[in-house]
Amino acid sequence: MDRDDLKRYSAVEVVLLAIFALGLGLSLIVVRVRGHVEPGEPVALPGSGLAAAIPKGDKWQSAGGWHYETDNAYVLLGQMHVAGRPEMRVRWRYALCEDAGDPEQVLQTLADTAGGKLVLLGMAEGPVPLVFGRIYVPAQGGQDFLMGVASLDFGRRLELQISYRSDGWFAENVFRTLAANIRYERPAALQAGAERVHTFFEDIETTAGGLFIPNAARQLHYLVKDVADRPLGFVEQRFFAHNDPLGKGYYRITMRQLEQGGLYSESDLWLDAEEDAFTWTTRSRLSRSRQPRVVEVRADAQRRIVLTSKTEPEGSFRRTEMMLPEPLLPVFAAGLADAGDQIFVVDVLTGSGNVVPTQLAVIDANQSHVRASDPVWVVRADYLHTQGAFDELVFDRQGQCLGRFEQQPQRPVRLWEQADTEALQRIFGERYEGFSQGDFQEARS
Repeated sequence: MDRDDLKRYSAVEVVLLAIFALGLGLSLIVVRVRGHVEPGEPVALPGSGLAAAIPKGDKWQSAGGWHYETDNAYVLLGQMHVAGRPEMRVRWRYALCEDAGDPEQVLQTLADTAGGKLVLLGMAEGPVPLVFGRIYVPAQGGQDFLMGVASLDFGRRLELQISYRSDGWFAENVFRTLAANIRYERPAALQAGAERVHTFFEDIETTAGGLFIPNAARQLHYLVKDVADRPLGFVEQRFFAHNDPLGKGYYRITMRQLEQGGLYSESDLWLDAEEDAFTWTTRSRLSRSRQPRVVEVRADAQRRIVLTSKTEPEGSFRRTEMMLPEPLLPVFAAGLADAGDQIFVVDVLTGSGNVVPTQLAVIDANQSHVRASDPVWVVRADYLHTQGAFDELVFDRQGQCLGRFEQQPQRPVRLWEQADTEALQRIFGERYEGFSQGDFQEARS
């Protein structure tokens, strides 16, 4: 091989080396571009002190804001599409009453539930550090998961899940970026709610606005109307305070309600304030159904909520510090006359077992939607699981609820107006007579 051949081969090698270097440089640029994650503006969850973000960009779509789910949690969702197909999903979850546990054990439980294998990756740093790992699930059609968990104040739990089809390095970059952009402050309204609920149960006769009278009963009746003053139904409430020979106190609230739309319901709550426990039974049915749906909710001294029903499996979850059974909400609100401009967030427990964070505040009586002859204070209850859902409760000087305004999206406004039994009998006739006898029989329109 002569010198010219050597020069020619050397030139070729230089060209190939240049092409290789150019390709390497382009690949690094592609990696950097693909690896860049720009978080969107964090989306606040009312009443929680938390805000979390979804990545932004042409390929990313958000499902809107936080959504309440019936497993007593809020979720915030986002998705990345590549070539018209979903490539990656982001799911934030803010759980209200999950059982406490070590984050690594929580991740292992989640992996076991999904039928996958967990590989711990450590801590994703940020305002709320997340213990996270990779979960391999063979049955998920090629999708793997990154899952992170953190414990928040008042027993809340934050979870971040990234599901992806291929690029695990990019998915981890997304995870760490979102974790670093969490915003969180200890929620003062939840703190105030927890303290006020504790005081309420410690001395319920004093803090309940005088509704409970020892060894006596108080009864209230309401006419339920629409905004055009057309009768929709009626509500009957009874409040009892019992003291046994040993001096132990029990409190009971019963409520029976009938609506012309065909919904009949009964509610019976027994509260043992000393043991910090209660039993609450609800029965409801539509006019054409033969059997009522019966649900029993029990809270024991171990702070567990247990739900039993003939039609559904038994369920249980942790009782939070600021939890109130729904029948106690107006009783609790009756004791807020001295609240001033303070805001409280409590967890309202419904008869079906849903936990609804609810913001309570005293508002100007002149701004209330309820017409009452002598209102003293008005408490507004904003139900934070549904935007635009709220009640206003108007109280007199004795703490009795004079009326109530209910507003829920996609449902007619309802007004509760205090009434006597004679007025209800005059308006509803036989339907009220059958209802007041407590036989839960069908009242025909």
